[in-house]
Amino acid sequence: MDMQILDLEKTRFMHWHGYSVSDKVRTWETIGLGRCLSRKLLDKVGFSIWGEESINRGLDGLMTRKLASIGMIPLPYGEEVWADLGDGIYAFGHTGIYTSDIDGFALDVKSTENITPFENYHTSQFEEIEFTEKRLSSFIGGAAVEKLRNM
Repeated sequence: MDMQILDLEKTRFMHWHGYSVSDKVRTWETIGLGRCLSRKLLDKVGFSIWGEESINRGLDGLMTRKLASIGMIPLPYGEEVWADLGDGIYAFGHTGIYTSDIDGFALDVKSTENITPFENYHTSQFEEIEFTEKRLSSFIGGAAVEKLRNM
């Protein structure tokens, strides 16, 4: 539901809290980074999340609309509907968790080429994080930081 963003151009390190619950269109919507889809769901949509759409932006929203078309609307975590599908009991719902709920870390690296430029995010939903290579290394490891430095 949230992520950290490293803006290589301006050397900014931010925490984005995700889509605002005050945004009636995107309330409870997960972000694309880190979405996990079950095999059952992929079978249901013919392994075609975006269909025949010829797009290279707006992928989160298009996936959300595709899921909603089969009844999977964004819900708060814990409010999924559970169903016995014959081969097991499954949770049904478009839900997500925050990285802080699992002591996790999800990083989107922004450079000069992006699907969604940094400027397109609602900056009011950001929290600036003090950027140091040591801090970033603690999350993703020194080898990954070295690769980012060389980008």
